[in-house]
Amino acid sequence: VAKKLQFDQEQSDLIFNYFVDGGVRTAGGVMHAITAAARSTSDPDKSHDMESLATKGLDLAAAR
Repeated sequence: VAKKLQFDQEQSDLIFNYFVDGGVRTAGGVMHAITAAARSTSDPDKSHDMESLATKGLDLAAAR
């Protein structure tokens, strides 16, 4: 999902950590991890970009 959405390595690591720590191994958990990572990012533009891709992340994860 992170590769398809073209997140950089730092973003991908954050998303993965939130996904694992969240304990919800579903497509919804992927979306939540993306939005949680976006909220923890200090760059407002990067945060906005991540948030805007959260539903695409949900769709990609659900398609697997």
